[in-house]
Amino acid sequence: MYISPAAVQSRGLSLFPRSLLLDGVSNRVSRIPPPRSFSVPHPFSASLHAARAPPPPLSLSSVLHTVARPPRSAPAPPLSPPLPTMLTPEHAWPLQSVLVATGLAMSPLVASVGWAMRSGRFSNALPRTSQMAADVPPFVARARAAHANNLETLGLYAGGMAAGVAAGVPPGVLGRLATSYVVGRAAYNVLYVGGEAWCRTGGYARSAVYATLCLGPCLRLWAAAAGEAAALGKSV
Repeated sequence: MYISPAAVQSRGLSLFPRSLLLDGVSNRVSRIPPPRSFSVPHPFSASLHAARAPPPPLSLSSVLHTVARPPRSAPAPPLSPPLPTMLTPEHAWPLQSVLVATGLAMSPLVASVGWAMRSGRFSNALPRTSQMAADVPPFVARARAAHANNLETLGLYAGGMAAGVAAGVPPGVLGRLATSYVVGRAAYNVLYVGGEAWCRTGGYARSAVYATLCLGPCLRLWAAAAGEAAALGKSV
């Protein structure tokens, strides 16, 4: 049977039952996803929460660890790099030769002081007086003279060696001159204190040794240092 829409409206009928309409609406509503909820944290909420939080409980081990822990010391400053130096291992002998030359300069005193002590004439209050008397044996007088001669060139040699090192004279040259001076001083002491009667040179052998092996190396040290300084001045 056909029922027109107007008849339906006049009679208050509906094409769809009320229950079906409500079920459809409820299904559509249930399919709509719920709105997402979000909240912006307050900038002071974390600090306030931390302030309200109770402190952690203390234990005996944590207290002992805090007490026994040593205070932190300031870190050590970094080590500065070593300063540049002109010295090398080859300079060891040239510098040591100054000490050897000093010992050789004092060695003639062993003969003169030993004689004064053996003869009972040595006095610590006036040690030089007993060794310079007119009646001393000849070898004691020669020992005193050899000691004085060594001291005359010791300062010249030490200064020349220092000047050579500072001017940059090659270590090989310094080593050869140091060996010549030490050998010359040892030979000079033996010839002067021991006497030259056994070789009958009349003192000329001692003088030759002094000129070539004692005074010569000192002058050559200063000459080499001056030459290096002059060459450095020309290159600047």
